[in-house]
Amino acid sequence: MANSTTNSSITNEQRIILGCRALVRENISGLARELNTNCEFIYAQRDKAYQMLHESFNDSGINKPVLVLNKEFLEKSIIGCMVICKDSTEDTQEFLNKIYDINISTGNISNIINRAANKAKEFNESIPLNQIKVGAHDEIF
Repeated sequence: MANSTTNSSITNEQRIILGCRALVRENISGLARELNTNCEFIYAQRDKAYQMLHESFNDSGINKPVLVLNKEFLEKSIIGCMVICKDSTEDTQEFLNKIYDINISTGNISNIINRAANKAKEFNESIPLNQIKVGAHDEIF
């Protein structure tokens, strides 16, 4: 029997519902006919739903933070090391290697810092200072 519905045309939401319906012991063949797909696909969705539910109810995962290590987070970590902690490029490299197991070149770190400095410069230059009449010169060293 040829399927007129391809598995790729079934949305993620439909897959979730399908997996849950299969988990509660609905007729697998009936579900396959309903979506015009095969039983193997239904079993796969059921197994995925079971795995996700099992992981979400597993006590060992409760209150454990999740860290998403993406480009934005990495750049913020680099700027934090360099600006807040006043680290050198080499110290920042070592931190990223020891903590996140990431190797990054000094050139990449310099490029990230230079982009951040250019953004800060643009912002600083956009603030009009001509209205300031009195300065707190004791704060300047």
